[in-house]
Amino acid sequence: MTATTRLDVILGPERAAQVIQDLARDLAYRNGLPEAAALRLACERAADGDPLSLAAPGRV
Repeated sequence: MTATTRLDVILGPERAAQVIQDLARDLAYRNGLPEAAALRLACERAADGDPLSLAAPGRV
């Protein structure tokens, strides 16, 4: 298994929070999710080191 580096270490805490919030808003909009559920999913994906959460559309 490949080791992952936390997003806040790479981007800094403020930018990492903004990226996760942006991802949550996108998840909520595209999937019709409540904001709280989308934020929880975005946080879980980031904590799991999911590269798809950071990839631009069409890049994977």
